Amino acid sequence: MTKRVKPEAAGLRRRELLIAAGAGAGALLLGPDARAADPKPEIDVLVVGGGFAGVTAARDCALRGYRTVLLEARERLGGRTFTSELGGDSIELGGTWVHWAQPHVWAEIQRYGLAVAETPELGLDLANEEMIALVGGKRVVLGAQDMAAVQAAVEAYFGPARLAWNRPYDSGFARAELAKLDALSARDALARLELPPVPRDFLEGYLLSLTNGPLDGVAYTEMLRGFALAGWSLPGLSDAAARYKLADGTKALIGKMVAHGGFEVRLGAIAKRIESSEAGVRIALADGAQLDARAAVVTLPLNVLPEVEFAPALDARLLELAGLRHGGRGFKLYARTKGRVTRHKKASAVAPASHPLSFALTYALDDAHTLLVAFGPDPARLDVSDRAAVEAALRAWFPGVEVESISSWAWREDPFARGTWAMLPPGWLGRWATALERDRPPLFFASGDVGEGWRGFIDGAIGAGSRAAVRVHGRLG
Repeated sequence: MTKRVKPEAAGLRRRELLIAAGAGAGALLLGPDARAADPKPEIDVLVVGGGFAGVTAARDCALRGYRTVLLEARERLGGRTFTSELGGDSIELGGTWVHWAQPHVWAEIQRYGLAVAETPELGLDLANEEMIALVGGKRVVLGAQDMAAVQAAVEAYFGPARLAWNRPYDSGFARAELAKLDALSARDALARLELPPVPRDFLEGYLLSLTNGPLDGVAYTEMLRGFALAGWSLPGLSDAAARYKLADGTKALIGKMVAHGGFEVRLGAIAKRIESSEAGVRIALADGAQLDARAAVVTLPLNVLPEVEFAPALDARLLELAGLRHGGRGFKLYARTKGRVTRHKKASAVAPASHPLSFALTYALDDAHTLLVAFGPDPARLDVSDRAAVEAALRAWFPGVEVESISSWAWREDPFARGTWAMLPPGWLGRWATALERDRPPLFFASGDVGEGWRGFIDGAIGAGSRAAVRVHGRLG
């Protein structure tokens, strides 16, 4: 049985928002007509987009005393995070993993006292981990010698990160070093290395798991950035990118932030036109409603920006970059299988571009089932609704595996996402970096797709929203 999750089936939805903010207090109003009795509400800040960047910006603006209204096109909050369920297990169809190396999200986890869990629960039993790779099309369980060769390849590939991203939150600190590498793609850098088959195929698969798209469409400097953020180490990056999750789902953190901020949320509110001038901001919605505010924060994904009309128009370079559809073009899927797929509690698997899946990980398991999460760089290579096709792809790593059900979400086709996480293309530093710094007060921009640090992660989105709220405060006083 194949399961395609619908937006209304998961995420923070209308009823949950009402509960989270307190219906009796009237802190949360839902729907564009919620204030029909007040035809001309005095809104201080409009926030467009209800992902982590938007919710953070709205909360921080509201806590500063501004009357804040968040507009979200979907019928749920969370953006490209999406807590759902498959076969009794909680899953995340979008962004998932968090880590103490990610300062913004970790601060929020600590603020609200949320628990984290491993995927799967492993504790200190590191001997219960297994790494599988496809090498020349053949399944290889990597031993100590193989991993030593992999580590040497990783050091060769990511070595320039020490200089180019000496300060991974400041692309300007070593700008000259970054500029030397700006034109290279992730694939260009891989092609320069002469590697034996095992480390070569492993490294290609690992890089594909980071880009979620073709390696030639992602800048080499983007790969180096992630490595630097995780302390210039492969174990650090693997832990930060795919080990720890929120025990109660990303939805739990969104709910805490909404309840804390007490701002107004309007779901199903699709922004079609955003006008800004010295006097303020006017936003026209798809249902014909118009809202005015003293300032606005736009947190839409980079790929979605061209679908909204801006007056004055956005920087042409920014629209050009958005039109390229950043590297996050692939897919993520969950497969619930019969029994244990390996004798180990945690199995990680990688494969080069010749295979439709680049990475798979044990997400949860019991004696009767294993839940796998897997990624692929190209939706055209694998129909994620086809149970038999997914099963065949997984069997390259896990022989004889039997898939019972699948869950996935087509982020590339989602009109409010148009892709997964952002990985900027080669040449971004020289051609587009300045266009990404694009505030036009009283219109401010914040997105996990741009900015310094962990962009493309929940952490990057929270940081962007928080910084935008500070800039709004500087404008409104």
